[in-house]
Amino acid sequence: MRTIHSKSIALNRLIEELFLYSKFDAEAIQFYFERIQLTKFLTHIVEEFQLYNQEVHLELNVEEDVYVYIDRMQMNRAIINLIENSMKFKKQNELLYIILEVIVVDDLVEIKVRDNGQGIPESKLPYVFDHFYRGEEARTSTTGGSGLGLAIVKQIVAKHNGRVKIQSKLDYGTTVTIILKKA
Repeated sequence: MRTIHSKSIALNRLIEELFLYSKFDAEAIQFYFERIQLTKFLTHIVEEFQLYNQEVHLELNVEEDVYVYIDRMQMNRAIINLIENSMKFKKQNELLYIILEVIVVDDLVEIKVRDNGQGIPESKLPYVFDHFYRGEEARTSTTGGSGLGLAIVKQIVAKHNGRVKIQSKLDYGTTVTIILKKA
């Protein structure tokens, strides 16, 4: 019964992600852009996340407070996806540190989500934003992963006329950077 229950939860999660991905792909989701103070937006995500996850150290570093035009709900989804990925691939028996960092470069804003997790082999980095790509061939439903999370992040960022990139080193962690224009 426990196995059936966990498999049905995993299947339900996969169906929800597939549905969301297909809606993004078909441009069936409306985006509502507004000028947002980025520090307040990210502070809210960090505070809400830490209410439910005491085993993760989540920190926010802001170089300069800026405004961006974003859809609150969708960008929240993208950043939560990145945080959840960090949690899935944390090192065993080591506290997970996740740092959200905001860096301003000319008229661009970089939102970095950096962790001290397992990292990703360099040979797999070009594929991580592809839909259904799973870096670990033997991944189970308990570790999660449909191969859609980062593809969804990429779609959300693209709808914001932004870019997303990734840097990682095996055993040293991963940094995903969302690049947007200042408002």
